[in-house]
Amino acid sequence: MTVERGALLRFMTLYAALFSAFGFASPFLPAFLAERGLGPEELGFVLGASTALRLVCGPVAGHLADRIQAFRAELAVCAIVAATAALLYLAAHGFWTVMAVSLLQAAALAPLVPLADALSLAHARPRQNTGGFEYGRVRGVGSAAFVAGTLLAGQAVGGYGLSAIMWLSATALLTIPIAAPFVPPFPENAARDKPNGEIPRRPWLTLLRQRDRIKIVAAGELLDRSLRSLIAARTACVVLALP
Repeated sequence: MTVERGALLRFMTLYAALFSAFGFASPFLPAFLAERGLGPEELGFVLGASTALRLVCGPVAGHLADRIQAFRAELAVCAIVAATAALLYLAAHGFWTVMAVSLLQAAALAPLVPLADALSLAHARPRQNTGGFEYGRVRGVGSAAFVAGTLLAGQAVGGYGLSAIMWLSATALLTIPIAAPFVPPFPENAARDKPNGEIPRRPWLTLLRQRDRIKIVAAGELLDRSLRSLIAARTACVVLALP
């Protein structure tokens, strides 16, 4: 019980740092980029290109981490690169410079949540009355950290301007390499679901067969995205109303 509680607290710390970094920056990012000199069309292109790059980099980074069994190390490196990109934003002006920094940060941010989820789910409780902790508690802390980060960033923007969000986000991201080594490592046999220890040739088919898990993940993701969109819309209204 003590070991499980210690692992739970460590994952909560990791998720608090991770999601507060997103909460600090993401709701205010369009306004910040507009302040860097981007027009509406350029802003849409930068955000769209960054989203597309995340869709590519996330699975690639996850496959690499699975191959070399370095989930925590990759998580720490990506967080450091993302924090560096956040600080580079402060010196970026103009479309192409902002685009380069945005793509760099998008590539570094994409693996963070999947890697953290892989680590926590590998140690979470698969069923009732089994070892591990409840994954919902960890993700709940992350969602609460996102909301708290957004509220804190809003106060900072009102007092110090939009540049404050990058300082806050970089600080939270740099906390991840400190927290990551303390969470339990990814078990070597966690991805093996056959008695003989073989890894399935098409692991994504194994996931698709787990319908109950897909429903839970989809419902949680929709709720999480809806909450973030609501917060982002509310924040955008506040930012646009600032003098």
